[in-house]
Amino acid sequence: MINIYYFGKIKNKNLKNEIEYYSKKIDKVKLISIKENKERNPELIKKKEFLNIKEKIKNDYNILLMEKGKEYDTIKFCEYIEKKIKNINKNINFIINGPFGPSQELINFCDETISLSRLTFLHETSIYLLLEQLYRCQCIKNNIPYHK
Repeated sequence: MINIYYFGKIKNKNLKNEIEYYSKKIDKVKLISIKENKERNPELIKKKEFLNIKEKIKNDYNILLMEKGKEYDTIKFCEYIEKKIKNINKNINFIINGPFGPSQELINFCDETISLSRLTFLHETSIYLLLEQLYRCQCIKNNIPYHK
């Protein structure tokens, strides 16, 4: 199972529709929203975000999405995902951190970090991009003519 954890809600209705569209088309993927923290101090927010997610992900393989993580092209990303699915007997969690970035505790807690881009995106956009790439990987694996 692949879980995508994110903080807050998906507010953009157009992106929400696209996210729902792709999440329904992908085998064994689940979106999990973690309550957004309303503190004012960014460091306290990051610390509380880590505490809110830590227990939910502690027994799984955790991949933090962040702009300074390892980058892949689509084919390499698909190979990476397939390798993880075959070799890891745990849930694979993708974590999309909140607006202030991840705490150092979350970075250290995760098994690895990857990047969708060096650009910074809204969490909604990151969810959409990740889902689209996961769907693309599923199509490549199953020889469905989606990826060109």
